Amino acid sequence: MYCIYSLIIIIYFLVNLPYFFYQCIKNKKYKQGLLERLGFFPSEIFRKNKNEKLAWFHAVSVGETVALEILLKKFKARFPNYKILISNITNTGHERAKKVKEADFVFYLPLDIAIITNKVSEKVKPDLFVIIETEIWPNILRSMKNQDAKIALVNGRISDKSYGGYKKLAFFFKKVLDNFDIICMQNDEYRDRIITMGARSKKVKVTGNIKFDMLPESSTLNNNQNLYAEFGLPENTLVFTAASTHHPEEDIILNIYTNLKKKFPDLYLVLVPRHPERRNEITKTCKDLNLKYSLRSQIKEGKKYNKRNSEQILILDTIGELISIYAISDLIFMGKSLEKPGGGHNILEPSAFSKPVIWGKYMSNFREIEKILLRNNAGIKVESNIELENQITQLLESKESREKIGRKAFEVLQANKGSSEKTLDLLDNILKRTD
Repeated sequence: MYCIYSLIIIIYFLVNLPYFFYQCIKNKKYKQGLLERLGFFPSEIFRKNKNEKLAWFHAVSVGETVALEILLKKFKARFPNYKILISNITNTGHERAKKVKEADFVFYLPLDIAIITNKVSEKVKPDLFVIIETEIWPNILRSMKNQDAKIALVNGRISDKSYGGYKKLAFFFKKVLDNFDIICMQNDEYRDRIITMGARSKKVKVTGNIKFDMLPESSTLNNNQNLYAEFGLPENTLVFTAASTHHPEEDIILNIYTNLKKKFPDLYLVLVPRHPERRNEITKTCKDLNLKYSLRSQIKEGKKYNKRNSEQILILDTIGELISIYAISDLIFMGKSLEKPGGGHNILEPSAFSKPVIWGKYMSNFREIEKILLRNNAGIKVESNIELENQITQLLESKESREKIGRKAFEVLQANKGSSEKTLDLLDNILKRTD
C-alpha cells in the first residue's frame, strides 16, 4: 500500500507539474521554499551530534501555527534544551511561523515522496516529530519512525469532509496511524473518528482544544489608543472588521457596508482577506461601488497616511497584524463561513479581547468551538447575507449587547483552558520512554 500511495503521489506531482510551474512564474505561489519542498535543506537544520535534542513541529497553515505558538511557549519552558524546528505548507503559515520566538528554524514541509522523506529524516533525525491538528502524511511518518523519532498528533480533529475518505481507507490508515506514539484529540467525537480510522484506542487521548489557551500577551493590546493612530483610524470610532475573508465574501461585506453607512456614517470597515495577494481584486470591487479605501501596506511604507480622511475602509493586506486589529474592533465577522465549501476560521482569537463575533453557517473546521460559543450565547451564527446585515446593525446600535456577548466569549475562553498543559504531559511521557 505504501508503494501504491507513493506512486499516486508521484503521478499527481508529474501531472500537475505544468500548473506548479505556471503558479511559480505568475503568482510565485510555489517558488518560495521550492528547494525545501524537494528535500534540499540548509545544513544548519541537520543534527550536529547525537547528544543534541531536536523537536520538529509541523503546522500546515496559519490556524495550526496559532495553536503551535501557544504550545511552543510552554514546551520551551519545560524542555529548554531542545532545538525547535517548524515546517509549514502554505506561504501564510510560513510567514506566521517565522515570527514564533521559540523557533530555531522555519522551513517548508518536503513532498511526501519516500525518496525525499527518507533523505530528510535521516539528515535531521529528530527526537520528536509533532503534527498539529490533522496532517497525516504516510511517507513522512514512516520515515520518522525509521529514525526512532517519537511521533505525536496534537490538537487533533477529523473534519466532516475528510472523515468519509479516511474511513474508506481505514485498512491502510491503520498501519499509518500505528506510527504515532500518542494521539491527542480535541473532543470525544474526534477521538471516536480516528479510532474508527484504525488508531489504537490506548494511544488516543482527549485533551481539549489548544486554541482555548490563547497567549496572555494578547490582552495587553486592549484599549491601546496608539493602535488607532498606527492603522490610520480616529480614536474611539466604531470599527467593524471582516476577518480572513474569501471570495465572494468581500463583495457581500462591501455591499452590506454601503447600506450600514447610511445609518452609521462614522463607521469604519477593516477588510482582512485571507490571502493578501487578492488586494487588487478587492480594490476593484471598492472602485466599482465608488468606495474609498486605504491599503495597510501603503500606510506602512509611508505612501499614504491620512488619519481623518474620507477613506473609511482599510484593507489589511499585510501578515501578522490581525490580532492588533481585533484589539480596536467593536465587532468582528469571521470569513470562509458564508459560502461553500467554507469551513470557517478561528472564531476564538477575538474572544481574548472580549469582542463579539459573527460567522456564517459553514463552520465545519471549528464545529466544536462553535457549539460551545453558541451554547453560552457567546457568539452569533447567521444563515444568510440578509441576516448578517441585520445582526451587524443590531450590534452596532447596542454597545451593551456587544459588551455582553464579548464578555461571555472571554468567559468561555477562560473556562476551557488547560489543553496545552495536558498535551505537554503526554509528550513528556513519550519522551521519557526514550530516555
